Amino acid sequence: MSEFDNLKDKAEQYAQQHPEQVEKGEDAVERKLGIGEQDQAGQGQDNQGQGGPQDQQGRDQQSG
Repeated sequence: MSEFDNLKDKAEQYAQQHPEQVEKGEDAVERKLGIGEQDQAGQGQDNQGQGGPQDQQGRDQQSG
């Protein structure tokens, strides 16, 4: 097992044992980046909208 996998496993264990700390950290990051739940929902909708035309272009290229 690589060092990265070890650290990842430890982080996952810590997150499960201390969910309140994880939530505080996520909140702090959201505040620092200026994002919130409303902004994330808006970004998700935008990404879905952009995904449609890209998919169509990919299909056109394959058929052409």
